[in-house]
Amino acid sequence: MSKKMYFENGYGRVEMFLGGAGPVRVTALSGFGNPARIYNAVNFAGKDGQKTLSSVVETRTMVISGDIRYKSRDELENVLRVFDGAGTLYLDFDGKKRKIECNQVHMEDGERNGSYMKFVLTMKADGVYFNDVFPTEISVFERQEMLDGEIVFPCIFTKKTTEANAENFGEVAVEPVIMIYNLQPGEEQDGGVVVENLTTGQKLELNCTMEENEVIIIDIPARKVTSSTRGNIIHFISDDTYLNKFYLRPGKNFLRASHGNRGEEISVVCCYSSNYREGSC
Repeated sequence: MSKKMYFENGYGRVEMFLGGAGPVRVTALSGFGNPARIYNAVNFAGKDGQKTLSSVVETRTMVISGDIRYKSRDELENVLRVFDGAGTLYLDFDGKKRKIECNQVHMEDGERNGSYMKFVLTMKADGVYFNDVFPTEISVFERQEMLDGEIVFPCIFTKKTTEANAENFGEVAVEPVIMIYNLQPGEEQDGGVVVENLTTGQKLELNCTMEENEVIIIDIPARKVTSSTRGNIIHFISDDTYLNKFYLRPGKNFLRASHGNRGEEISVVCCYSSNYREGSC
């Protein structure tokens, strides 16, 4: 199967081919494996060795070397324009599709010979992990209509889902975004929504009822809780809810949602993108 890369930003999109004969050909790659770590350690007087206190993954630096074969000056200028700004790098390696946001991009061009030019592209990613190209959305709480066609009694009119398995296919824990949709306003005023990850033992509890057609987004990576009608509502989370502790660990995560206001009809969706240490080069 072919191996391709795409770099895209507001200036356009450039396709790069590994080992192929495309207009932008990649000849060497580095920085696409496990990211490097920085360790914080301390030495004690009179004692051999050291004590490692902590470690953190540093900024990922990726280097792409290759050559460009262009038919016109305009074609070359378009490539140079795209490679001169931050953007998203997409990977399609043997059917594995991943992406990474590149915050710093610098291109050095080498020797030129007619319509042929060598280049070295250096990209830095603040978020060091590769992600799924398309996020995964899991319905944790919803009511489904069961009627389809002719009605035969006895029958079940609706089915309520309150649990779901969210699988993190990567090797690193990921922080999801929880979206709560109000499908029908209720009459009671003592409701609330609780979303639990029974695998990790963490929960999110929102102590408020919802307004008509309201959408509440619990954006855990951004540490925000916002409403489409009321703006910032982070003050409605419970005292024992910690956004920085709610995550999906690698593998399966068993999620459960509960709803305190019987008068409301809501839907709870968990949205996330798995984190990968390497780009499957």
